[in-house]
Amino acid sequence: MLSGQPGIESGLSPLARVLPPVPSTMHAAFLLGQLAEQVEAVSGKAVPSLLERAASLVNRPAITLDELRSVGARLQEIENHRGIMARVTGAFSLINLIWLLSILGIAVSIGPSIVHALRPLREYLLRAARYLFTNLIEPVAVRCHCWGLFEAAAWLVTSALLVDASRVFHPDSGVYVAATSASLALGPCFGYSFALWATKLKRGDKETLCSLVGAWACATLVPLALVYDSTLLAYLATFAAYGALGFSVTCHGLCWCVGFRSERAVERVTATSTLLLLCHMALRECCGNRVVGPFDSPLSVVGSLTLYLALLILSSLYYDRRKQRYAQLNALTAAALMLGAGAGWVCGAPGLANTATTFTCLWILEKYTEVHMEAKWNGWVLLLLLSLCAYKGALHLHANPAFVASTFGTE
Repeated sequence: MLSGQPGIESGLSPLARVLPPVPSTMHAAFLLGQLAEQVEAVSGKAVPSLLERAASLVNRPAITLDELRSVGARLQEIENHRGIMARVTGAFSLINLIWLLSILGIAVSIGPSIVHALRPLREYLLRAARYLFTNLIEPVAVRCHCWGLFEAAAWLVTSALLVDASRVFHPDSGVYVAATSASLALGPCFGYSFALWATKLKRGDKETLCSLVGAWACATLVPLALVYDSTLLAYLATFAAYGALGFSVTCHGLCWCVGFRSERAVERVTATSTLLLLCHMALRECCGNRVVGPFDSPLSVVGSLTLYLALLILSSLYYDRRKQRYAQLNALTAAALMLGAGAGWVCGAPGLANTATTFTCLWILEKYTEVHMEAKWNGWVLLLLLSLCAYKGALHLHANPAFVASTFGTE
């Protein structure tokens, strides 16, 4: 459907072909430095073989002697955020943001724009072709709608975009075309199919409907995240999976609510996150942190966040006093926090360790608040103490930004 990009057979992105060659890893940079020294030391006959090795390290078919000599200067420009590479990559970051916003704009505005464009012609068309519309166009359109022809056409267009993303475009650009296809599949196409078929069913549980929508979103995004090795799509797929389990984020005016749709959802997410984190840490230790591809960071971050949030709710004194499980749930929460922090520090997962540390502080504050409220001490003193803790926490995070970065998956 869309015109592709030339030269994708070489494996280089269009942006990489126009920029000077630079290594993508520190190990490659180290080897390039050794090759540069060897080039300066050997005679002219050995230079071509050394340049071929240097070209393989920067994923180029060929590299000149001047380009090899300028690699150090290019790396210094990147570190200092100066030079053409920093400017071009920064410009393309802005271009990619504009692309994502344009995808959202197209998905939201295409329907109202068509309605607005046809509004001046509506009366003339109805007046000039009322008979044709009533006896031919409308019956055909109704049958196409009822028989699912419009639905099939919409899904074919979405599928064609996905095929173009993988066959015509380089993966650096194809991921955005695939994101366009996913947004259409999750938005207009799914909404149209739902309105066409689900309205014929009897009314059921809203929580079940939300779970089905989350499961569909997860099934759509997981293959795309794996194919394009996209951490962003992996995060969206992971949150969609937890949405199917009962985790939710809703907005009520000026209030954002983060939590779970029911008590069963809290327990379901607790069990799922526990098993997920155990399997994830076992795979990291046995096979390395790239065994799950782009899902390494989402599984660790989202799994630990949902687990400890659910345990924080379950261990509250005011969650459900009738079941008499307060001591057992708090013991379970304390054990999970200690195991999470220990596993994160021992297994080299600082995001998990820092998330456990953060929720340990929140859990301690929760316990003190319960003691303060049950003893009926002064509420202003409680507010002062909580504000002082928040002040100290914000000051500590500003002084140690790496703590926040690792919590969100930056190793």
